[in-house]
Formats: sequence, C-alpha cells, structure tokens
Amino acid sequence: MQLKAAIDNFFREFVKFETSVMGAALRSLSKDAEYVEQAEKLLDFEARLTLLLRLSAARGVPSALAGGLEAIVSRARILRTQRDELAQHLVAAGDAAKKPNPAAPPQIRVTRNRKAAYARLAESHDVLLPSVAQIQAYAAEAVALQTALSQIARTLDEQMTADG
Repeated sequence: MQLKAAIDNFFREFVKFETSVMGAALRSLSKDAEYVEQAEKLLDFEARLTLLLRLSAARGVPSALAGGLEAIVSRARILRTQRDELAQHLVAAGDAAKKPNPAAPPQIRVTRNRKAAYARLAESHDVLLPSVAQIQAYAAEAVALQTALSQIARTLDEQMTADG
C-alpha cells in the first residue's frame, strides 16, 4: 500500500531528524554532554528547537550559520505541524475502524489491525489527507533538514575544536 509506505517513511525520517540529528546539533553547541543528554530526554521537540537557537546565540555562532539554523528551525516547525496533522488523521481513522466487542464493557473497544486503519484512512472522504506525493515531499523535506542540520553541526564542531 503506497499510502502506508509513504507515511511510515515520513515518520521514520522525521524521527531521525528529531532525535539523532537534533542531538548532534545540540552537542556541537554545548560543551556539557550531560546537560545535552538530559535536555534530549526531558525537553519536547519545540523546547529543543528553542534551546538550539539559544545555544547558538550564547556561543556567538557566526551570522551565516545562525541564519541557517533559524531557517532550519522554521522549516522544522512547519514539518512538525504536518506530522502532527497526519498523526491525527491516523488516530481518527483508527478510531473509525474500532468495532465494539459485545462481550466487553462499553468503555473497552477492540481495534482492528493497523492495515484496516490505513485502508480506512485511504478511503475516507471526510478527512483532508495529503496525497501520497505530498507525504513523500514531507519525507524529502525531513531528509533535507537532516542534511542541512548535520552540515551545520559539523561546521560548528570544527569551529569549536579550532577555538579549543
């Protein structure tokens, strides 16, 4: 199913950006590895984006790199919104695919398998779902953000090492 593959790929690429690439960028701006580790565990995505910008300002990152970070953060916020909306569509489709179990108490519902939820999502006419091509574009944007932030992190690592 093309829709499922596109959604799974987008979520996977966004998670890579959100976790490993963001973590590497934060580590490139902070000399306190323990602080960064705690920040990665305790802060949500939005707070880590804000921390990234604040650390870059505190470290006096050159304006060209700071501008690049700001652009990445802006694009990441938009992409996160798209990811959240897509996840909400999946939840809505999953809720619609639930079927009550007559033997269970009224509050307990049995969920059909995930494929049924994807199929319901693909067939739903009342949900404004992005096309497969649009979801693939979201995944490509997540990969582009990974690449751009990784490059900035490498540059910052080199500068921090040179400044010693």
